[in-house]
Amino acid sequence: MDNLRGAQAVYRQAVDHHHQILAWHACARGAERERIAALASDTGGFVGFLTYDLGQAELAATHYREAAAHAQQAGDISSCTNLIGQTSRILADLGHYDRALTLANLALHMAGTRAHPAVRSWLHAVRAHHHACLGGSRAAQADLGTAWKLLDHADDGEKPPYIGYLSAAELNKWVGHTMVRLASTPVPHP
Repeated sequence: MDNLRGAQAVYRQAVDHHHQILAWHACARGAERERIAALASDTGGFVGFLTYDLGQAELAATHYREAAAHAQQAGDISSCTNLIGQTSRILADLGHYDRALTLANLALHMAGTRAHPAVRSWLHAVRAHHHACLGGSRAAQADLGTAWKLLDHADDGEKPPYIGYLSAAELNKWVGHTMVRLASTPVPHP
């Protein structure tokens, strides 16, 4: 629906639904709490996406951080690290490149080899952009190379739906963003 009529068309309903999930989560115990944390992660990530579409970047970053905490409670490392990566992307869009890189580093460290290859591929592509914003050409190139290698393993039949858009076209978009940044960012002096 949000793609047809814009984020505003579904925002209020999405926020209300998310608040209902959070209320259930607050009352849940044991294994039920973990399952509801997974729902809170999904709904929180969606609210973050819609909020960013509506031009409220700081609030969107808050929603993504909270959703990442719920994914961690649910034991879903792929979702958690993807949401941290989304937060880093927003910080970079706001010009907070050092903070964005720190978050992308954290996400990749947490992901290790446990997160889905599609998530790890996207995180490397995003981190390449962050490196480029800071003038780190070699690090950016290395991350792009890793992103492409991981893409070869991304379509394993278990790709999470929230990263289903990852493809060669998506990586090429990040290559483009990275190259534009490298061309326009002054090289730091030693």
